Amino acid sequence: MIFYQKMNSSIPYNVNVVEYEDYNYIPHLHRDFELIYVKEGELLLYTEEEKSVLSEGEFGLVLQNEVHFFETQGHSRIWVMVFSEDYVRDFCEMIKSRAVNSRKLKFSENDMNFLLEHLIFGEKEKLSLTACLNFICGEFYKSNTEEGSKKREEKTKKSTVHEILAYISEHYTEEIRLSELSAALGYEEHYLSRLFNSTFGKSFTALVNEYRIYHARRMISDLKDKTLAEIALSSGFGSVRNFNRAYKIVTGKSPKDDREN
Repeated sequence: MIFYQKMNSSIPYNVNVVEYEDYNYIPHLHRDFELIYVKEGELLLYTEEEKSVLSEGEFGLVLQNEVHFFETQGHSRIWVMVFSEDYVRDFCEMIKSRAVNSRKLKFSENDMNFLLEHLIFGEKEKLSLTACLNFICGEFYKSNTEEGSKKREEKTKKSTVHEILAYISEHYTEEIRLSELSAALGYEEHYLSRLFNSTFGKSFTALVNEYRIYHARRMISDLKDKTLAEIALSSGFGSVRNFNRAYKIVTGKSPKDDREN
């Protein structure tokens, strides 16, 4: 399943900083940028078809609307900042003509000390934050080579994927069809069908059901007073039978099994 993070996609001047230990996270995407700094150990960063190994003292950058996920095979302690395009508007336009060859960034001792003081350990004052993020993005831009038309095609595809996931995220509790998605976004059905197969490796219905089951599992865990039938309807399924069948396909077990455990 590819998870669309709405909270990191719609807030102006968004900055969200979190630290994790031994971090693993499912494939997801969002409209904002994501900056990763490895404090200890090693982290595997997967973006699209690329894999980057980030070691202690290194940064990694995920661009807008890129599907990515994380894996720790030994030990890791990482610092993550998700930030909106408002801080790096020039970079947003410039990077559209670049093909990303490397996710990793490592800085000189002086530059690193400045970033540690003003970005990672210091208060997130807007002016210093903007300066640090533009410096990092500038170095990222310089480290990647030109590849204009192909890169623009990739950007268009990622933008379409973002629109699709945003639509599903907002409408998964309703009875939605591929024809409705096509009409809402202005794309031909056959184009969207091919895009689903090439990007997600599954049909539109299967992806919508994954979203429904993901949220159903959260309700099963958090809302003990709700019956499974109520959860099925709240998650967008027209019947308990369809809910049970989809739940089994996605998770390998029944909703009842999850509730009892």
